[in-house]
Amino acid sequence: MGLVDQTYADSGPLSAKQLKNGILKPSTTIVSKKAIIAGGSLGGLMTGIVLEASGLDVDIYERFPKVLDDRGAGIVIQTETETFLTQYGGLKPDQTGVWLKYRQYLSHAGTEDSYEEMPQLMTSWGLIYRALRSAFPNERYHEGRTLNGLSQNKNGVIAHFEEANPIQGDMLVGADGSGSFVREQLMPEVKPRYAGYVAWRGVVPESSASRNLIKTFVDCFTFQQMKRSHILCYLIPGADGEIEPGRRRLNWVWYWNVPESGLSELMTGVDGRERDFSVPPGQVRAELFEKQNAIAEKVFCPQFFELWRATESPFLQPILDLAVPRMVQGRVILVGDCRVHPSPAHCSKHSQGRRERPGSQTSPPRLSKRSRRCAQGMGARSAFAGEASRTSGQVAR
Repeated sequence: MGLVDQTYADSGPLSAKQLKNGILKPSTTIVSKKAIIAGGSLGGLMTGIVLEASGLDVDIYERFPKVLDDRGAGIVIQTETETFLTQYGGLKPDQTGVWLKYRQYLSHAGTEDSYEEMPQLMTSWGLIYRALRSAFPNERYHEGRTLNGLSQNKNGVIAHFEEANPIQGDMLVGADGSGSFVREQLMPEVKPRYAGYVAWRGVVPESSASRNLIKTFVDCFTFQQMKRSHILCYLIPGADGEIEPGRRRLNWVWYWNVPESGLSELMTGVDGRERDFSVPPGQVRAELFEKQNAIAEKVFCPQFFELWRATESPFLQPILDLAVPRMVQGRVILVGDCRVHPSPAHCSKHSQGRRERPGSQTSPPRLSKRSRRCAQGMGARSAFAGEASRTSGQVAR
């Protein structure tokens, strides 16, 4: 017997209406009682909260021994996520993020190529994580617990963690990220594939930003398009979730093509360690930063170059593609980044579905020709990676 009935397992993403009316519908049959979740980031926490609310006995095991760090990563929030945070995360609607009023595109000279009203809600990885972490029982969230073995049969599943006794349950949820141990055990042939480009990222506190940066980027989702590349910037909550003016952060992401042959050098930090998924703040080598800085000086408009230079510790991540053929195998479920990890389609709000805002209809606003072209043809595959293959809000860990 499976973990849940087939109707639920294959139902796909939950809609905002489903979330508002209750995550699990009457047709869903829960056949498991004890759930083990490997991975305590956003996917693991959301899954744990939902399963616990459905009456299951849930424990989350996170391999990192301390509170996870958002590194300033921004997220373009979806309606479903906003609903989840208000229904399960204990937040009020006005606490979920920062509303922007406009979208603009800047030319190389720094002038406005396009400017239109397009309200959009932005948040941060850290704000979501803290809300979810507070909503899940602390005594059932276990830090510093690395999964190193699993087995299953018709009676249950056994999870083996380093320096701990085996744990038996009715289901195991793999929420352990792009380098998932759970996925590797079930589908060793499925591995993340480099998409041909990287994301340089950074944040600048609103309190330390110049008057010019505030004027340019606050209240606007801002883009500059370049040949086979672009950079974007939007406002996100402060390091502790602050949404008040003056306490927020300017979050930017720059997508840049890097051949796979050059990836190893780029992903090797100051400490000499080569990383698979991100080079954290403070680990980008000086010579690599200076090389990228020279490129930025040539291709950025004055405002984006000032933003780049105002960033204390940029970090970077390779963009990866990943999709598994199935998310349920016996008593094991894959969720989050260990299940699907698509290249980001950053250009368009409409690529992410409908957006709700207070007092408005859910239909998307009328788009300019530039925005429509961006949505149709400037996705990661065509504009930045050429023939190579995050979802908006993909973050580095």
